[in-house]
Amino acid sequence: MSARAEDGRPLLICGDFNLAPRPEDGLFGEEISTFTSDAERQTLRGLIQRAGLVDATAETAPAFTFERVVSGKLSRFRCDLALLSDHLATTATITPDATVRSGPKTFTDHSALLMDLPVTGRAAEPGDVLFTLSELTGQTAAAPVQREYQPHKTAMSRQAASPASRAVTEHLTGPLGVRSVLDHSCGRGADIAHYRSAGLHAEGFDPHDDFGWPRPQRTGFDLVTSMFVLNVLPDPWQRIQALKDAASFARPGGHVVVVTRSPEEITKAAAEGGWTAHHDGFWSSQSKGTFQRGIDPGEITALARRAGLAPAAGAPVLPLPGVCHAVLTKPHT
Repeated sequence: MSARAEDGRPLLICGDFNLAPRPEDGLFGEEISTFTSDAERQTLRGLIQRAGLVDATAETAPAFTFERVVSGKLSRFRCDLALLSDHLATTATITPDATVRSGPKTFTDHSALLMDLPVTGRAAEPGDVLFTLSELTGQTAAAPVQREYQPHKTAMSRQAASPASRAVTEHLTGPLGVRSVLDHSCGRGADIAHYRSAGLHAEGFDPHDDFGWPRPQRTGFDLVTSMFVLNVLPDPWQRIQALKDAASFARPGGHVVVVTRSPEEITKAAAEGGWTAHHDGFWSSQSKGTFQRGIDPGEITALARRAGLAPAAGAPVLPLPGVCHAVLTKPHT
């Protein structure tokens, strides 16, 4: 399936599928329509599951794509579908709009799907574009305004180890038999000294060169930590890539622990600080180019699965009030 080749990239497949995904989505009169077979529905469910997608309008009712009279009976179908990557399901808004099929300005007997996705549009390579709107209209499209994101400016200056790193050494490294740790996107590196003082072989890496933690030459760490990284990245695709990079340093069977600011904490901070909504989170400072989003354990896990990680069965729960975390494992194959 071509969707699987996207390798974790946020994915939206939309259009007229010409079938009702559930029996109640296709009615002829007051009875279930026989237009869609059980085999067709089963095939669609299998494709959705294998590609990690969700049917984004399945819970919106009633929301039939079209309603027309056929042979004297009212025929109603939901067949314009938006299949969306599961890790975007809680942040994307897909809304059916039936106004386009009724009233004086109607232009189709189908409804429309209005989509608001928390993903930044990127300029396509020339070979990737079949046509542009400007080619169809003869108008020159205005260049989108691009803001520079600077997530490194969210890094805190610490004189002591963070509560998250202390929780890792007090509750996680012993039960998991951890001897080596990489602090991925470590910022200024305060936690690395703490890991070393706990008797661990610890290294750090941060993509911001000025912090002075270049990419390590070795891999195969027992544990990789990602502390407050995902919540400062403004695009779900970037979050997946950050997790994939972190996972690349863990040994097969090793672990990755992810800690994020909670949705409740970010919502409160945004209200108190007058932050501006942006994508699926907020500008914490537009002048600095810093972004924040609260991410709960369920979303961490959904993103992690896209990065090839899985929840670690039986891993200890870290006592970290006010923040969220997940302990993940890197499969052997």
